Amino acid sequence: MTMRATYGGLFSVINSREVNRLREILERCGLELGGIYPPNASNPMYAMFKLYENDFTQLPLETFVSWLKNLERYLSGWYRDKQKEHSETIRWSEHWRVDPKEALPDIEQMVNEDTGELKLASDCLTDLKRIRRNVEQRYRR
Repeated sequence: MTMRATYGGLFSVINSREVNRLREILERCGLELGGIYPPNASNPMYAMFKLYENDFTQLPLETFVSWLKNLERYLSGWYRDKQKEHSETIRWSEHWRVDPKEALPDIEQMVNEDTGELKLASDCLTDLKRIRRNVEQRYRR
């Protein structure tokens, strides 16, 4: 159990380990650059770029909690899209109409790349959900 900070701000609801993992999630899953989002107001990273110089630790506490929820929702959508792409690649590879000996390395490479992205998205989403639950639990106290 983490100790609550005696001062306000984010560090009353999130510990340094979670902050570091959240930064890693943003970087590794392409969220930091807004890579998976269109540039509009519903993008949870949009306000970060515009108002807080891409630093979530500057967000007010209430905004941070809601930002985590939005981030999880968008990352969950990205994960579902990756799952769909992965299943389409497998389905497509099963109906490949060329000599299997020639096509097999290309198909295996595509499936392996999709599997890697899917695993990354899954790991990011799992950790983000855990961080969000912990933050919300501490925020309600």
